[in-house]
Amino acid sequence: MPLNRRRRLHILGRLGAVILNRSSGDLRALFDQCHIGSNDAAWEQVLAWLRVRARSVLGGFQTLNDADREDVISHVGHRLIEAIRRREIRGTTDAEIESYVRTTLKNRALNVVRHRATRGQEEPVPEDLHDNAPSPSEQAVIAQALERARDAIMKWPPEDRYLFIAKLEGVSSARIKATLEQPPYRQFVAITTVDTRYLRLRRILHEQVNQ
Repeated sequence: MPLNRRRRLHILGRLGAVILNRSSGDLRALFDQCHIGSNDAAWEQVLAWLRVRARSVLGGFQTLNDADREDVISHVGHRLIEAIRRREIRGTTDAEIESYVRTTLKNRALNVVRHRATRGQEEPVPEDLHDNAPSPSEQAVIAQALERARDAIMKWPPEDRYLFIAKLEGVSSARIKATLEQPPYRQFVAITTVDTRYLRLRRILHEQVNQ
């Protein structure tokens, strides 16, 4: 069964969370790091992770403008930060935490839609929010594609693996460049090279996943 565009994007969206050193409890560990002193880097990673999830969820709301999307992300981000600070995060596994955050993003977006409806700016609820679960046959195809992607990525040099996953998770090219210049990578590249290398790796993985 060939993968359509939506399912290919679904696979790419999941790669950052399930490939390369992503064992159960990583989110919990990241949240715990936020409590260690003034750990700005940990908080930045949390917000970058949230933005990646938000892009996936809010992509179903085609008519939300940029301001609406930023409102949703800001609102959910504030709630997430407060929940982390108070150690009130729901869920004990990464999957449960992610499900909670995705649901919170959807609910906030739906509130924006309903608010518009009360002002005569009605917007249909995106179809994929009614039933976004892949069918059993699609799940099998996605699982096989993820396995091929995992195998392919594990054959890449460490610096390529880091660059690709970092870009998927929303890390800036400048930060990736700075990290690549440090041990264990010690690679000095231009910021534009980071972007072009990511696009090349994505194209290669896309071809391998859809063979």
